[in-house]
Amino acid sequence: MPAIDPSDEEFARSAAQITAHNSAAVTSYRLISAHLVRRNFRPIDVIDRPTIDIGERMERGAAEVNARRQQLRTNVRKISSRARELGINIPLPRNSHLADQVAAGADLIAESRRLREAEKQNRK
Repeated sequence: MPAIDPSDEEFARSAAQITAHNSAAVTSYRLISAHLVRRNFRPIDVIDRPTIDIGERMERGAAEVNARRQQLRTNVRKISSRARELGINIPLPRNSHLADQVAAGADLIAESRRLREAEKQNRK
């Protein structure tokens, strides 16, 4: 095949030769690949008790972290919606404990405004 500007027929013939050449290697690999895999995995039933305990502690820790993150997301959404509702700017804390307090404070502000509006309407 010429290096510069080959015809479509020459290119197709060359591609077919390459595919035929590579197909022997691909076929051989598919036949022997199952024999090349090392199967030295540790059996599941050999796990000792300390390893199981560590795994369970890790799972509990991960569950607690996920619960705290979910609570933080809930509080941030709550703070944002209260800020929009009240028309004020409430800074969003990153700490979950502070987010709980800020969300409770936003609820108190909203409740206070509702009570004040109810008192104004009762006076009229």
